[in-house]
Amino acid sequence: MITFKKVNKKITSALPFILWSFLFCSAFMSSASEGVIYFSDSIKEMNISPGGYYLKDKESTLSLNDVRSGKYDTQFKKNTASSFSFGNHQSTIWHTFKFSTSENLQSKWLLIVDNHHIDSITLYTLFQDSIIKTERSGRLTSFADRKYKYNTFAFELHQPGPDSLSYYLKVSSYVLNYPIQIVRYDRFAEMQMSRSISMGVLIGFLLMIVLYNLFIYFSERDKNYLFYIAYVFLTIIKITDMKGYMDFLYQGPLSFMRSQTPGITPFLGLAMILFTMNILDFKKNLPAAIKWVVFLFSPMMIFALFFDIVNLKLISSLIN
Repeated sequence: MITFKKVNKKITSALPFILWSFLFCSAFMSSASEGVIYFSDSIKEMNISPGGYYLKDKESTLSLNDVRSGKYDTQFKKNTASSFSFGNHQSTIWHTFKFSTSENLQSKWLLIVDNHHIDSITLYTLFQDSIIKTERSGRLTSFADRKYKYNTFAFELHQPGPDSLSYYLKVSSYVLNYPIQIVRYDRFAEMQMSRSISMGVLIGFLLMIVLYNLFIYFSERDKNYLFYIAYVFLTIIKITDMKGYMDFLYQGPLSFMRSQTPGITPFLGLAMILFTMNILDFKKNLPAAIKWVVFLFSPMMIFALFFDIVNLKLISSLIN
C-alpha cells in the first residue's frame, strides 16, 4: 500500500532533478530564441546594437560561406553597448541577425548603419539558408547606385513573417564605430528631414559669415579676411563631407573624392594656422612660434596628405 507520506517523500527526493531539468529546458529555450528580433508596426525605431552579435575579421579574408560554415560560431561575441565600437583600424566586422513577426506588417522597415565614415557595407538576406538578396552601400559606393539616397546608409528589410529571415551584415572600414538600428520608413523620413533642416541652418549661417567677410575684404583690402574666409569655407566642406552631404557631388570627375576624406583636414588645418599667424602677427609678437609651425605642424600636414593619396587612410586619419 502506497501512503501519502511515501509519495510525498518520492516527490521531495525527485525535486532537485525536476528543478534542474526545468532550468535546463528554460536555458535551452532561451538560447534557441536568443538573437531573434521581434518587431511590429507599433514600433517606430529600435536600436539593435545592444545584444547584437559580431565577429572580427581582422585580415578581411572571410567570405559569407566561411562565416556561415559553423567554424566561427563560437567566435561571435555579444555586444552590450548602445553602439558597436572597435576603434580605428582597417578591418572587417560581421554581424548576424534574425527577424520575425507574428503579424502582417503594413509598414516598410529599414536597417540603418548610422556613420558616414564606413567605407563598405554589404547586407545578405537569407531564407532557409538560401541567399535571396545582396545589397551594397557605404561611403565608397556611388551615390547614384544607392537605393536610398540619404547621408546615412539604409537597407530595406523583407517582411519576415512567422518564419524568421536571417541577415548577415559585412562592415569594412578604417573607422569602426557605428550604431545599427531598425527604423520604420515614415520615422526615417522624419529623422532625415530634421537633420537636413539643422544642417541647412548651420551651413547657411557659415555661408553668411563667408559672404559678409568677403564684402569687408573688398572694402578694407585686409588679407586677414581672406585667410578667415578660406578657414570658414573649408570648415563648411569638412562638415558636409563628414555628414555625407557632399556625396551627391562626388560623382563623375569628382568620384575620386569619395575616398579622400582624410585629405581635406590638412587643408583646413593650413587655413586655420595661416589665419592664426596673421591675425596675431606672429612675426612681430610670437616669432619663436613660427618654428613650431614650420618644423612640427607643416610636416604633419604633409604626411597626412601623403598617406591619404597613397591610400593609407588609417595613418592619415590618425595623424589628423
